[in-house]
Amino acid sequence: NEIPVTVSKYGYATFFHNHAVKVPEGMQAATVTYENDNFKYNYRYQAGSVIPANTGVMLKAEPGNYVFSYADDSTPAPEDNIMKGSVNDTIVSGEGLYYKLSLNKARDANSIGFYWDNADGTRMSNPAHKGYVLVVSSHAAKAFGYNTTMDFGTFSLDENDADIFDLSGRYVGRDVKLLPKGVYIRNNKKFVVK
Repeated sequence: NEIPVTVSKYGYATFFHNHAVKVPEGMQAATVTYENDNFKYNYRYQAGSVIPANTGVMLKAEPGNYVFSYADDSTPAPEDNIMKGSVNDTIVSGEGLYYKLSLNKARDANSIGFYWDNADGTRMSNPAHKGYVLVVSSHAAKAFGYNTTMDFGTFSLDENDADIFDLSGRYVGRDVKLLPKGVYIRNNKKFVVK
């Protein structure tokens, strides 16, 4: 079996699968740990190596489309990895604070990092085969920045930076200006676009 993945124009993506998969050529994959109030990225999976089943990872590669293939490997997922994920579109909540790979509200190109998906970080919408970071702490920052020099920082995030859903629960984006007229849901509250 093969699983397609797109790496954004910023050179990063997240990934999760319940099967072991082989890292495509030109890509590396990192697990994430939480140490001293910061995220630490460990690029332990290089091209050609196998990511164990049920291991969420952050991908680094040139922008474009890649294909993961199933691997016959029973190595357990790393226990220290706080990158989780889901094989189906899902809402996660109740275990701690949830972060998704994103840009800041202004969509600044150098703001790639992990951000809360809602106003308090306790709930998020996670697309199929995407990873998210779970921090089991009430004292974590709203966002953790990441850049190619491995510097870390925090960014402010406002509740209007959360995902928007239609009344059927389908994700429709984050930018209200791009939505057609209608009723939508953000942060568990309905609002109208006129």
